[in-house]
Amino acid sequence: MNLLLTLLMITQFRYLTRAEIMDSTRPFAEVTWYCDSANVAPVPECPDWYPDYQAGNTYQGMAYEYGGWDRVGRFLDKLQAGYRAGSHSDNDCISGGGDPWWATGQDCSGLVSRAWQLPYKHSTGMLPDISHQIDWNELLPGDIIDWPRHHVVIFDAWADSNHTHVFIYQATDRRPNPSTTGRDYRNIANYMSYYTPYRYNFLINIEEDPMPQDERAVADVFLDGSVPTLRFNPLADGTADVSIFDVAGRMVSSVKMEITGGKRYQLPLSRSGVYFVRVNLNGHRLLQKKIVYVK
Repeated sequence: MNLLLTLLMITQFRYLTRAEIMDSTRPFAEVTWYCDSANVAPVPECPDWYPDYQAGNTYQGMAYEYGGWDRVGRFLDKLQAGYRAGSHSDNDCISGGGDPWWATGQDCSGLVSRAWQLPYKHSTGMLPDISHQIDWNELLPGDIIDWPRHHVVIFDAWADSNHTHVFIYQATDRRPNPSTTGRDYRNIANYMSYYTPYRYNFLINIEEDPMPQDERAVADVFLDGSVPTLRFNPLADGTADVSIFDVAGRMVSSVKMEITGGKRYQLPLSRSGVYFVRVNLNGHRLLQKKIVYVK
């Protein structure tokens, strides 16, 4: 991969782990918000609009807005400013598409676009352009199940060992009401006729084990000038195992070093690219982190 292509890919799309995708997904389903009377008031610009929510109620999950992809903080700020909670394709008064300026929330592809941390919103028809088809039994957290130009959901987990039911995250106006983003339990057979499973092309494909938190011995990776550098907390010392993977999950370097807390250690990288650094200290996982290195 040449330097120009590397820079272009870094600028456009982020390399992500599955944990990062799911950490970006959950807040949209877990956010709680209060519906004020202003959030369901009539809209002069759109007499056909009607709310899915009732003033005075508290809801969990971002409101469904056709064409929307607000972040959680922006959604809450807009509600407080009096924006309407959500809109549908048949009642937002926007010809040829959604995302009316007076509404706030997200739709199904907006959820995926935020979960995959895309630079701009991708529709259900655009998502296959930055992903590749996989088999149903290969589905893992962060993959999607897409019916282009109709609907898309994010796979979370199989609900049974026979792979007949799944847990998914989705934003939909047919959840049923109230129309919010949530984690749902579904029969996979309902998707197999029209939907296709896809995997994000910029997924960092490495095994992700749970990482224990140890505040006494924290490591960090950063660029010291242009040099990829590893640094440990001043209280840390012992034997460190440092492994570096490329975005395909191939190990490009593995070193064992005796470290002293507070010191800096140069990482053995010779080519520009996006890498995933894993650090174990005295047999305990301390760090899993991406680093973008441009030589």
